Amino acid sequence: MITGITHYGVKVKDMERSVDFYTRILGFEEAFRIHNDDGSLRIVYLHIGTQQFVELFPGGQEEYKYIPTAVGTNHLCYEVDDAYATVEQIKAKGYPIDKEIQQGRSGCLQFWILDPDRNRIELMQLLPDSLQAKALQAIQEKYAVR
Repeated sequence: MITGITHYGVKVKDMERSVDFYTRILGFEEAFRIHNDDGSLRIVYLHIGTQQFVELFPGGQEEYKYIPTAVGTNHLCYEVDDAYATVEQIKAKGYPIDKEIQQGRSGCLQFWILDPDRNRIELMQLLPDSLQAKALQAIQEKYAVR
């Protein structure tokens, strides 16, 4: 049975630039690096939270091009505890915000940034009345020990 998401992988063009973005701008922590038998870098693991990681793979050649009608992954979303404070922290580090904070149709606060390879990243604050918060509450109640 599936119990959660452990990681997702991103192929990057410039490893150190991407590690800097995910650690300095987003606050992830570099957990470890895996090397190939010849000593070359294979993967950098970044810790997000609890049991979740991002895998960064070197060797990306072509810049990512977002195509709204393409099939496949559209974006990745990270939860933040305070959208307004997070925007200010990112801006204070000199990193641009792609789309400013707005309240989404689900009732969450959300804003968007692009990583160094132009992958779309949504940052979302779950508000108590959001559809996600209500769904999580209902799921917790469903499985609560009685």
